[in-house]
Amino acid sequence: MRYWIHFEAELPADALRRFLLTEYGVAPESVYVGRVEDRAVDDPRPVAMLTPPDADEGFGWILTGDTELAAATDHGERELAVTLAREFGVWALVDDGSIPPTGGCWSAPTAAAAGC
Repeated sequence: MRYWIHFEAELPADALRRFLLTEYGVAPESVYVGRVEDRAVDDPRPVAMLTPPDADEGFGWILTGDTELAAATDHGERELAVTLAREFGVWALVDDGSIPPTGGCWSAPTAAAAGC
């Protein structure tokens, strides 16, 4: 997966589908929102998938996507995380490969606060 973006809160399904369609031309039916295990085995592969947290975990909402999402958005993982965080007013987190506590790349819902 090219994209593995964690969000602190849910991105409403209809609003996410509408945003991806309007901004990037991603068909709403190709954006799956729900648990991976709830998808039928023979369902078409989604362009983007937003999965809820297993429990009450911080940053448990995860948006995943691969080459199709990259082609549609023309954004890297960090750029898409920042765009969605600002659009939906939530915090986003992507793994930059570094080790905590100084590692990690996060984006705040406002332009004033972000750290990468």
